[in-house]
Amino acid sequence: MIQDKINAIKITETKIKNIIKRIEEQTNKLSKEKNYDNQLKIIELICKDRNKYLTYYWTSYIGYLKNIKDEKYLKSETIMAKYEGEYNNAVYKFFETIDSIKEKNHIVKNYGKRFINLAHNQKLLLSDRTDLFEEELSLRKEYRKVLNNIRINFNNEELSLIKLNKYLQDPNEELRKEAYDKRYEALLNVSNDLEQIFNKLLEVRQKIALSANFKNYTDFSFIKMNRVDYTEKDLRIFKDAIHKYFVPLAEKLKTSQAKRLNEETLSYYNASFLFKDGNAKAKYDLNGILTELQKIFTDIDKEYGKLFKLMLENNLIDLEERENKSAGGIATFLPELKVPIFIKRYMDNSQNFIAITHEFGHSLQLYLNKDKLLHENRWPTFDICEIHSTTMELLVSEYVERIYKEDTNKHLITHYTNLIEILIRTSAVDDFKTMIYNGNIKDSKEVNEIWKSISKKYYPSINYELEYFKNGITWQADINRIDDPFYGIDYALATIYALSFYQKYKQDKKLGLEIFTNFCKDGGEISFKEIATKYNLLSPFNEQDLIELSKFLENLLTKLF
Repeated sequence: MIQDKINAIKITETKIKNIIKRIEEQTNKLSKEKNYDNQLKIIELICKDRNKYLTYYWTSYIGYLKNIKDEKYLKSETIMAKYEGEYNNAVYKFFETIDSIKEKNHIVKNYGKRFINLAHNQKLLLSDRTDLFEEELSLRKEYRKVLNNIRINFNNEELSLIKLNKYLQDPNEELRKEAYDKRYEALLNVSNDLEQIFNKLLEVRQKIALSANFKNYTDFSFIKMNRVDYTEKDLRIFKDAIHKYFVPLAEKLKTSQAKRLNEETLSYYNASFLFKDGNAKAKYDLNGILTELQKIFTDIDKEYGKLFKLMLENNLIDLEERENKSAGGIATFLPELKVPIFIKRYMDNSQNFIAITHEFGHSLQLYLNKDKLLHENRWPTFDICEIHSTTMELLVSEYVERIYKEDTNKHLITHYTNLIEILIRTSAVDDFKTMIYNGNIKDSKEVNEIWKSISKKYYPSINYELEYFKNGITWQADINRIDDPFYGIDYALATIYALSFYQKYKQDKKLGLEIFTNFCKDGGEISFKEIATKYNLLSPFNEQDLIELSKFLENLLTKLF
């Protein structure tokens, strides 16, 4: 069984040091080798060692997320953190060597042109301060630990933030308000601790950027995220269009929501509560949902169904709610075992059902590229990765009546409304992070003021008179944006392409599915802007295209009310 092989993996300092040493030695050989065939053989050896390291890395991290108190994975995470900077530098050196090869046609023929572009990009991140990466990772874990350790006495239970979520959509308004108040009170109580950790993160990340000869972490991150074929100017066009066309649509939806809830202005405890008689509820428990999803994926495409079955049978999908399981979720790939794996805390609400389909979208793309040796050809950049997952959500939305029955329209309204929210929230967060990581911010007090200003721009109708909101600290609970501060906008960019794929699927299901599957098979061998051209999709960087998609979304919603 695959899970037995995962459990049998033992990570030691010696193994990790040897991998790094071999990559360094082979890279040194590559820098001197002139024979094309020998160069390719060396690249293949380096790829195999990178895949070994990545299998260790993700096995350790997934094990840690499953149980943040597991001694085995606490130890392995300490080892991985200790050597992450050295490993990254070894890989950056490899990229630098690839970039320095004068004649690259043989590399392009075997690994594609995009790999050459990425190598040129990634070599710029080379730094001799590996200690800073270890410190950054340690601070990120410390930040996550503060949030994970929060316990709230509520409704005769002691609850984590994650477990409290079930009450945030409770049909009883008084209970729902009390749950939100308890949540905000708990987050307010740890805000000073989070501020102190974040201030250190700001400082460390600026040092990381400077050590790699960037003027600030914002510029460093643009390269780190491998944004090789679009610019900050392109992102500005995109975010301005989101503000101009999608914020008004969201405001219209909030006005409609407030009327349904008999409110003049939407209350904070009703922000995610869309219907007076309660949000959509699945008609099955988790096991029933997984059984129905098996049928749905098979009906969409037999190969999709086979993969989902493989993952279920080999415990490669972890959704169980249990003590010490980390908040959040992740989908990844174990290259030496050639299998995708994902972990998520399932809390029995509409959004968590969508999260399963989302993570399976990642899994499908990775599995369809399982035989590619080069990591960069198997894994697209994050902006592209989120297209697969978000499109999968939309494909499954065609079948959700099987799971939501009479609540189907409620579920779809929630789903489409949340897509709009993703576009707005991640655009706001990207503006926010771009400003605070520009190297001029000294501490989180300034950060809070910036967040209040940006929140007012993207959420003009929100005016909650609670200390938690008035202090401008609502950004602190978004752990994913702490871990990867510039990852957020990828969800928004991906949503545009996903909507465009879905638009094609609605017009012709057979053709739409065919081009989506072919796109998944591209893996990392296609760049972001090329997708629009290759598959004739609407572009995130074209204002007219964004207008069309805002109308497409609005029409989808109008048909449901």
